Amino acid sequence: MTKIDGEKRVCSACIGADDFSEWIKANGKRGKCDFDISHGKNYCVVSVEAFAGHVDEYFRENYCLGERYPYWSEDNDSDRPDWDTHGNYLEEILCNDLECEKSVSEAIIDHLPDHGVWDGEPAFYDRGSCYESYDEVNRRNKMEDDDRWYYEIDAALENGEPFTQLNKNLNLLLSLMEKKDSFELELQNFQLMMVFSFCITSIESYLSDTFARIVMQDNKLKKEYTRKNLDKKISVHEALDIGADGIDKMIKEKIQNTSFHNLEIAKKLYREVIGIDIGDISAFMPFINKRHDFVHRNGKDKEGQNVETTKEEVIKMIENIMILCERIEDRFIAHEDA
Repeated sequence: MTKIDGEKRVCSACIGADDFSEWIKANGKRGKCDFDISHGKNYCVVSVEAFAGHVDEYFRENYCLGERYPYWSEDNDSDRPDWDTHGNYLEEILCNDLECEKSVSEAIIDHLPDHGVWDGEPAFYDRGSCYESYDEVNRRNKMEDDDRWYYEIDAALENGEPFTQLNKNLNLLLSLMEKKDSFELELQNFQLMMVFSFCITSIESYLSDTFARIVMQDNKLKKEYTRKNLDKKISVHEALDIGADGIDKMIKEKIQNTSFHNLEIAKKLYREVIGIDIGDISAFMPFINKRHDFVHRNGKDKEGQNVETTKEEVIKMIENIMILCERIEDRFIAHEDA
């Protein structure tokens, strides 16, 4: 009688990857291999179905469906991009990772469990789909993040007037508040949350851009920032090795990764590095906490209660931001004239 595929047995010699081969040795027993007659009964074997279960655990832990991305081919003369997917096909990955023949990988794929489909979830395994390792996803995301923060910090340095940009943004928000009552109630509440959150983002951008611009344009301040804020001290030998551009890169990365919406951190940096006291910030603390609930808890607090704001509160916050940043600008001028 011919065995069905799930009952077929694969031996440890069919799998070149040590971890998987050792698993077969640990969980199987000596027997006949159904994939390579030359292996005879000299090696430990397990059923394809059992081995597929082990491979499934490994695969789900290390791989995900590949992300689609747009690209423009040379022969594409339309206004729409072509699309491709990161990663490789399932069969190719298993052949490489298990170091096995195609016939073995095909049998394993046929028996990879997809329990989620019983609960209405889409199938995870598909021969026609591409998959990529989480390591590769993380590597790509890091590269994109690096490109992004380089762009952001350089944009901040090119923005010679962050205070002007801040005023423009806040005035636009005030104009938006004047039109608030023209929306439906649900949209009004959503708009308030969005404007509230953007107010905090605006002050964070102002503090970050202003700090970066001032520090990166002054070698003495760069030295002071390096001395007090980099995670490790840079020796003279290291400084010579990486050069001025390397040190600038380290400073930019550190500034970019600083949470300037944490006003206590911002206040400390301005005081210790630039020598400016931005003044009392206690009035902003409730706003920062509320913004966190809006952005990270979908408008609820730790106890699950709804967090709300009002038009009056948003306008008051905008006015307070203007007062704070005008004070900072005035103290910059006084500091430079001293």
